[in-house]
Amino acid sequence: MVFYTNSTLAIETENKDFSTVGPTFNKTIETQKNIDLTIKNSEIIRNLDHAKDYILKNEYPSAISKLLLSLNALKENQKKMVSTFFPKIFGGFKIVSSTLPTSGEYLGDSVNIIFSQRLVNAQGHSIDTNVLFADPSIEEYQRIIDNAKIQKSLDEIEIVTLKNKYYALKKSIKDSNYYELNIVINKETLLNIIANGTDQDELINNFCNQIDLNKLDKFLSADR
Repeated sequence: MVFYTNSTLAIETENKDFSTVGPTFNKTIETQKNIDLTIKNSEIIRNLDHAKDYILKNEYPSAISKLLLSLNALKENQKKMVSTFFPKIFGGFKIVSSTLPTSGEYLGDSVNIIFSQRLVNAQGHSIDTNVLFADPSIEEYQRIIDNAKIQKSLDEIEIVTLKNKYYALKKSIKDSNYYELNIVINKETLLNIIANGTDQDELINNFCNQIDLNKLDKFLSADR
């Protein structure tokens, strides 16, 4: 993710962990993020105003072009905001470039994935994160969580509670070193995490503990 308009600084800071640097520097980073988002929001509003003008003049191709620019910019802003709730470095794992979301057994192919991130370590083990919004599968996950009979019929699945608040379906295939969490954040948001290659059962839970689930919940809640 890139917040800086200076390309050199952006490259240097994109995958750096700032958790151990001083509070002044961290505050500077946060201030720059807010400035960049404010500028981008202004551009979005201008494009929407242009689109409105084109619509009133029945110039639909131009209106659609401006609307698409606004939509793409909104998605990018949303991605930047959501990324701030997730760790960039974790126990030897670091972010690598990934343009396509992963597909877990429960995730499937979804057009509702609004954020996707992959971390890998030196051994090639990976942790994939996907945030789904307004996806039809969320209702099904909640139904499984609420129904003990369904839970008993599922192999290698257990219901776990994270941070004393969020329920998740955890799938563990230890022979394949595969672990997956599907966390119902709220009625419209699902967090999918997949750990591949590691033989540490608790790694995926420990990674989840580094995510600010409360802020993610608040940011993507329709009731906020």
